[in-house]
Amino acid sequence: MRSGISQPFLSLVERGGGGASVEVLSTLAEAVGGRLSMKIIPGDGISLRDSGQLELVQLIAGLCHPRWQQSIERPIAEPPDRRAADLVLELPEEVNMVEIERWWVDHQAQLRGLQLKRAALSERLGRPVNLVVCVLDTRRNRSVLHGFDRALEQSFRVGARAVWRAMQAGTPIGGDAFVWIRPHALRTFADNQR
Repeated sequence: MRSGISQPFLSLVERGGGGASVEVLSTLAEAVGGRLSMKIIPGDGISLRDSGQLELVQLIAGLCHPRWQQSIERPIAEPPDRRAADLVLELPEEVNMVEIERWWVDHQAQLRGLQLKRAALSERLGRPVNLVVCVLDTRRNRSVLHGFDRALEQSFRVGARAVWRAMQAGTPIGGDAFVWIRPHALRTFADNQR
């Protein structure tokens, strides 16, 4: 009654019948005290979200010591799960899932999503996986994460410098890490290594 939608049409919607617009679904959600949320599920093809993200993955991979076994866009679970890790770095003694986040919008939701991806990859590989979150260093991203310093320190025990040293030396990173990245600095550093 609160939605103003007829009972026969509501029954059709509940059974998955067609014809319900986003506006109608939103009205129904609000009528029961909720809010409509939509999620885009990756389809076939390249799943790195854009060429800028792919460039960052390639820059990071290019800075790594040859001892690291690298996989870009590695599936984290069996189909129909289509999620993939941006970059997986493996040594005999350690696996790291490196995730590039160009836009940090919702700290709790994004972090939880990355932790679930890591858990799925760990289950698939049958061994622990470290999570290395690389977030584009922008004023906007810094403002979204402002006030989460303590939570980040508790969740991510390895510092950015230790991560870069380990990647370049081909030695274990040793835990989860949060790293601010600047594309220009990565490009400059990569050019100087050549």
